[in-house]
Amino acid sequence: MKQFSPVAMTIAVLSLGVTAQAETQSLKNQLVGSWSVERNCEEFQDGKKNCSPFGDNMKGLLMFDANSFSFQMIAGDRAKTNDPRTPVGPLVAYFGTYSVDEANKVLTYHIVRATWPNFEGQDQKRIVTINGDQMSYKSQAPISSPQGPFVPNLEFKRIK
Repeated sequence: MKQFSPVAMTIAVLSLGVTAQAETQSLKNQLVGSWSVERNCEEFQDGKKNCSPFGDNMKGLLMFDANSFSFQMIAGDRAKTNDPRTPVGPLVAYFGTYSVDEANKVLTYHIVRATWPNFEGQDQKRIVTINGDQMSYKSQAPISSPQGPFVPNLEFKRIK
């Protein structure tokens, strides 16, 4: 029978513990940190999909802290303006608090202030999947727009 060195056995046992810890980490703990937006597709009820609603140069940031505060901003190409208080071009941003339904893997934003006033005071739910440093989420309910109701489906990468 082949024998393993004590060092090899220790490494094997410790690596099992790290894997188990990552798998049992709560959704809330996995969310905490900063995420860059990698993809944003809007899925319309008529079956159409728009995967570049902010243009080809979309940039976005999503942040969660351990005290349940969140911030999200997604912007496309924007024109210059002389007034720093007036956003120009495609932009969605909001902040507030968040809560997590661990059993159903649902994130709920409790929006305090937003670039679109209709979001303010709303609770918006997202179905979340996290795999290491990759996250995706999809809205549980459609969002109204002039082009028709759509469900946003976003993909993120953890910023390190």
